[in-house]
Amino acid sequence: MNEQKWLVAAAGEWPDSAIWQPLVEAAERIIAVDGGVAELASNKVEAAVVIGDLDSADSVAIASHPMARIIEVSEQGNSDLVKALNWCDENGASAVDVIGVAGGRTDHVLGTFAAMLEVPTNLEVKLHFGDCTATLLKPVAIIDAQKGQQVSIFALGGDIEDLNLRGFEYEVESERISFSTRGLHNRATVDNPEISFSENSPGRLLVMIFY
Repeated sequence: MNEQKWLVAAAGEWPDSAIWQPLVEAAERIIAVDGGVAELASNKVEAAVVIGDLDSADSVAIASHPMARIIEVSEQGNSDLVKALNWCDENGASAVDVIGVAGGRTDHVLGTFAAMLEVPTNLEVKLHFGDCTATLLKPVAIIDAQKGQQVSIFALGGDIEDLNLRGFEYEVESERISFSTRGLHNRATVDNPEISFSENSPGRLLVMIFY
């Protein structure tokens, strides 16, 4: 199957157009998460799918997407973002960019990171904020950071074992980290530095790359 890269738009703060516009242009399908349908409409971007419990989706905004498929998922066991990401995975997406998850209530922001742990591990999800991108890494990864860029890492959902950082100001060799401030404020000393860790780690490794 060819790689399918989609864009998911939620109702929070969008990054600058210099960030989201290329994502829109590159996306093979655009998914609105509930109230995100209004943000898409206001930016004159048409959604292919609108999904969620639709409690925040304005009917006028939905009407601005006449070709969109409307998918109401009323169950409350998962957030609307998780519903959208699971739907993307089930319908052929292999990688998803996400915008509109900044700002708003603090629990919603934290819930965005929790959502990354709740979707299938084969789906590559990248969050785009106003100051950085955030994604979960595979056990061996070349980081899309250039020399001088700030990079932070966090262990989510459990410890990360046998962690190695190469090409950073603060390098690490075969260490174990938990959810802590241990990975804050590192910096790439080369283009495309490397991060690796044990595939048997209980947790997932989140990397944040700042613009």
